[in-house]
Amino acid sequence: MLSLPGGYFALRWVAYVYRVKFRGADAAQAWDRMLYSSLSFLMGSQASLLTYCLRTFSCRDVQGYGSVRTNDSDLKCGTDVAVLMQFVSVIYLSGVVLGAPLFIVIHLFWQRQKNELCEPKTLARFGFMYEAFRSDTLYWGTVRLVKQALLVAIQVMVWETPSAQGLGGITVLLFSSILQAWVKPNLHDN
Repeated sequence: MLSLPGGYFALRWVAYVYRVKFRGADAAQAWDRMLYSSLSFLMGSQASLLTYCLRTFSCRDVQGYGSVRTNDSDLKCGTDVAVLMQFVSVIYLSGVVLGAPLFIVIHLFWQRQKNELCEPKTLARFGFMYEAFRSDTLYWGTVRLVKQALLVAIQVMVWETPSAQGLGGITVLLFSSILQAWVKPNLHDN
């Protein structure tokens, strides 16, 4: 699961090289297309990647067997393998799952400060994050990512009490629905 974004990026890289070398495509345009699709894929897979990483920390006690992972009862918590998986998850969380979106948001903030969000290069690379929203609500893609992260965190961290899971999920969805109705971020409300 963790290698999926890297595999997708590699596939897009091969497509980029093919377009430029064998089809004579404009290198800058092909690069922008590759970057757009790879980053869009990464942002779209954030919830799944976050779920996978957080689940490495979720353990439960099984009487007579010890502490095991909640999603993989064959793997005991505290073993060398489990600790290694947690270590890799922390690195992956900070670099890919949280780091890449944070970098994109900061970069887009700088682009907005320089009034360059409508520049063709910026739109071609990062437009998926804001082109569906009104100009005064360009941050809404970030709000959606935070909502997804909260829902995943509730699902993974509060697994012991389903009623708390349900209440937490409903609260997040209700709050985000009210916020969306109040802000009305979309260009076209269909």
